[in-house]
Amino acid sequence: MPDDPLRKEYPEIPAKPPPFDLDALKRIERPAPRRLRWRRGKGGIPQLDDARPKVTTPRASVVLLALIPGPEQCEALRSAVAAAGAPYGVPPRLTLRNGLSMQDETAWRPAIEEVTSRWRPFTVRLRPPEVVDNRLVSLEPVGDAVSDLQHALGTALASAGFVPRTGDVSAPVVPLAGTFTGLTRTQLHDLANAVRDRVTFPMDFRATTLYAMAEAAVDDDIPVDAFAFGA
Repeated sequence: MPDDPLRKEYPEIPAKPPPFDLDALKRIERPAPRRLRWRRGKGGIPQLDDARPKVTTPRASVVLLALIPGPEQCEALRSAVAAAGAPYGVPPRLTLRNGLSMQDETAWRPAIEEVTSRWRPFTVRLRPPEVVDNRLVSLEPVGDAVSDLQHALGTALASAGFVPRTGDVSAPVVPLAGTFTGLTRTQLHDLANAVRDRVTFPMDFRATTLYAMAEAAVDDDIPVDAFAFGA
């Protein structure tokens, strides 16, 4: 007659070891920083997965770098946006870089000054407004002068440890409004037409200074800092 499995004596199950060795974790060393790899050519940007940023300060207050049209041109753009009935307008600025923390200013400021001190003032020409992907109305600069400056700033900041994260660098444009400001696709096209009718294009302004602006700045806010070209 077979044994009753309920009455059979089985050996004790050994104690389960911990999921990991705490002492071993303490002996793990921090990996050495990896070097930047650079692409050849004018558009070379350090590979994000090959670079370990030196600066890790929390980004409590974020700053962007931008060129700003003249006061009369900014007023003309704001008036055109308001006349089109847009509920909210983005301050006119040509953003070159985002994602810099004010807490790290002593680290990124010398990198910017190294570029602006050798950069000469230049003229920026803006195209008429276009609707991009049915999401954004913006003005795009003509030529390579702005992108050349953006590339030089990116190289200097990367060398100082400020490798861009996703969203920190994009094509330089002057955004006027978008779906993120509450406009529908139809309203975006109406706004672009209204700005073309009320503002003379192409729009030229002299870029003599690079401004550091708070990311959440509005029209009346004073720039955080200013870097004159050639100074």
